[in-house]
Amino acid sequence: MGQVGPWLLSALAMLLATLAYWNSPEDSRSSAPRQAAGIIQTIDKKGILRAGYGVFPPYSQEDPSTGKVSGVAVDIVEEIARQIGAKVEWKRFNWNTMAADLKRGEYDVLADAVFQTPARGREFLFTEPYAYFAIGIGVVKRGDNRFANFDEINDPSITVAVGQGFAEETFVKARAPEAKLLSIPSSADTALPINAVVAGRADIAVVNLEDAKRFVGANPADLRIIWDDNPPAYVPAGFALRFSDFAGKQFLDVALRNLRTTGVLQSIARRHNVESNLTPGGK
Repeated sequence: MGQVGPWLLSALAMLLATLAYWNSPEDSRSSAPRQAAGIIQTIDKKGILRAGYGVFPPYSQEDPSTGKVSGVAVDIVEEIARQIGAKVEWKRFNWNTMAADLKRGEYDVLADAVFQTPARGREFLFTEPYAYFAIGIGVVKRGDNRFANFDEINDPSITVAVGQGFAEETFVKARAPEAKLLSIPSSADTALPINAVVAGRADIAVVNLEDAKRFVGANPADLRIIWDDNPPAYVPAGFALRFSDFAGKQFLDVALRNLRTTGVLQSIARRHNVESNLTPGGK
């Protein structure tokens, strides 16, 4: 028998490598991360809608004793799941790492009132808005009457506390570029910038109206809300998905439109006293 040519050895090596690849476990075939399944695939396979919530009362809140979640967004998602015969698997997310966690597959949808901003539009695929929030609301110490309107904080001597990466941060940079900005990481509580006012580190906190009412309601003797009778701006909010999950967006958009036209969405909002948030400007 003659000597085997180099080309034949090369072909045999390639054949053996190919056979080894296809006979190996699927997870070990590539070091690249596998694409997480979308909402529809998970529902079809497991009967579960995997949803994240961030604790944003009254849209999502958590009972410290039982861990049970409730709120406007929770009711909406639970109703959607009920109508298709699925169960919701809730998991709390961190507002600062929610994009990375979603991409990694910790959940299939950020099922909270996620504000739709240009920056977040680069990170998420959004559903149509189901709520609109007054933002640019001021919180100051009681007795502080310096700011008759939003434009009066546009002063380098004024320190403005905002949530880092939140819509208010972008808004203040655009509308009050001269102000000294104090950006507060708000992974656990979106109202944390107000603590900077309480501690004397900021002259004013600029937050959304829901957080302002919640925090000032717990500290009425020390703080007051300003501009809530004429909010400087509004921002739409919806559910957020991975960029690849177009089928999930289509499903949730249809579900939200159905809840709206059948009056279920209005009923949920009325139950939580947020009917004014269903339309821009509360009208």
